[in-house]
Amino acid sequence: MSSKDETLELVEKAIDNISNIHRAHNLLRRLSRNSESVRDFLAEELLTTESEVYSSNSESEDEAAYRPSKRRRIPYAHVRYQKCAQCLEEFDITDNTTGCCTWHEGELELDYEADTWIDWDEYAHGPRDTLQHREEYPDGFTWTCCDEPGDAEGCESGRHSTVHGEPPQKRKRYEYEELREHTGTPLSFHHSCNMTLVSANVLDRHT
Repeated sequence: MSSKDETLELVEKAIDNISNIHRAHNLLRRLSRNSESVRDFLAEELLTTESEVYSSNSESEDEAAYRPSKRRRIPYAHVRYQKCAQCLEEFDITDNTTGCCTWHEGELELDYEADTWIDWDEYAHGPRDTLQHREEYPDGFTWTCCDEPGDAEGCESGRHSTVHGEPPQKRKRYEYEELREHTGTPLSFHHSCNMTLVSANVLDRHT
């Protein structure tokens, strides 16, 4: 094995061992700034054009099948992979067709009658309605929109949607509730509020 091959093998091993996401981000930024070829490669992989987004959201499946696979070299306009504000999953904005996203319009609420909580003692086990318990015990919660358990597939379907700079309202509302639960501070919910500012205000009150 040549020295070049050995170096490549070690680099690939080092990449596999990266566990700090910030280190990976910083490395990609440095590569993008220092190498035009790397920057072009990343742009090709991570960005997309206005025409590609428009065509993916307007053409039929038959039209998409006959669309040329080679991209035209026109200015990039969008980040290709984004986070959906409805299902909270990453999606490709060039492949965002009707029915590819499912979500719940309602709120996830504690089901006091669920078998999950039969032997639950909040003095011994702590509060039931927490983010961790919503993930660990989905059967102990129900969606207000369809009365299905917490891990049920979304009752609404459509295309993915993004809300720039803000998480979905239902997630923000629950963050307020959990913040109130752990601090004992009553908070009113306002959709336009910034959670960082609210958290800072609460900390000021308790210091």
